[in-house]
Amino acid sequence: MNILGIETSSIVCSVGLAGEHLRSQERNIVDSHIHSEKILTLIAELLKRAHIDMAGLDAIAVSSGPGSFTGLRIGLSTAKGFCYALDKPLVCVPTFEAIAKAAALSEPAYSQFNIAVDAKQGDFYVASFVRTASGIQELTHTHTRRLDGLDWFGRSNGPILWITDRVGDIQNLSPTPLEVRTFSDYCRGDSVAEIGMTKYRTNAFADLQLAEPMYLKEFLVKTATTEGVRHGLV
Repeated sequence: MNILGIETSSIVCSVGLAGEHLRSQERNIVDSHIHSEKILTLIAELLKRAHIDMAGLDAIAVSSGPGSFTGLRIGLSTAKGFCYALDKPLVCVPTFEAIAKAAALSEPAYSQFNIAVDAKQGDFYVASFVRTASGIQELTHTHTRRLDGLDWFGRSNGPILWITDRVGDIQNLSPTPLEVRTFSDYCRGDSVAEIGMTKYRTNAFADLQLAEPMYLKEFLVKTATTEGVRHGLV
């Protein structure tokens, strides 16, 4: 079994592979403006390095949000395109679950992972996960919240790691010192692929026609009119 994972929910464009007889591999570029240009190149390089062709993939897993509206659409459209072309199933992986998995693997000292990512207009996407004997478990569902409404205190018995794209804001608002890491460090396509492999085994496939990113917030299309109203110009 070979699963391709696609992660484009942030400034990181990452692709990864996971398989039963394959060591997990990952390729990435950190630049929010080139996802659509580079993602196919990254996939080609990754498959070539792993000596796997597209026909050798069993499913495509994609990070489904929340995150960048544009990035999520690029990732999902790429994944759907491959699924249609190869007649392979699509697996949607919640972005924060993949982030928590990557953090749990690389940060063994922590037992709880709190994720808080800027959702704009004063809101943050937040979720919490705890380490278990078999991996990670969701403690709170991904939702939106204002920074002043965050639960700063953990529910696990061990140390907590905060993962965010606003390190300074989180540190400044917390009533106690926190261990904080940068969100983009854990945006990994191989983590998406690993979770995708687990979902594949239980036939947890997405509907190829109906699958949409998990935005959590409405997408505001910026136009000259909306920008003018926002700035009091019209």
